[in-house]
Amino acid sequence: MWSWLNKRDCEGYFSLSFMLEHLAAVNCWLSLYAKYKQLLMY
Repeated sequence: MWSWLNKRDCEGYFSLSFMLEHLAAVNCWLSLYAKYKQLLMY
């Protein structure tokens, strides 16, 4: 995983924009999962 991140970042530092994009994607999936779980509860 980390090697893939390092390959993606050519400058040699962990890009903040990539991290923010990744967090946004995770939050999106978590919100979708929460909505789906609520539907199963009813």
